[in-house]
Amino acid sequence: MEFIIIIIRIYEIILLLRIILSWIQPNPNNKYLGWIYIVTEPILAPIRKILPLSFGSIDFSPIVVFIILDVFKRILNGFI
Repeated sequence: MEFIIIIIRIYEIILLLRIILSWIQPNPNNKYLGWIYIVTEPILAPIRKILPLSFGSIDFSPIVVFIILDVFKRILNGFI
């Protein structure tokens, strides 16, 4: 169980890096940063489809993912 929590924390860091990258907008073809998009997009894309489109250019899907991951970590901590 602790291993899963560590994996979730690493994913949260990667997600945070993606958020920061969206602010600075580096070259999307950068081979060193492309893996961040490959790892995070499969989780973010379905949530973007669920969220209403009335938010304009602000992407709230990472916040929703952070909330889901936090709930999942709390559930796992209850079992430890």
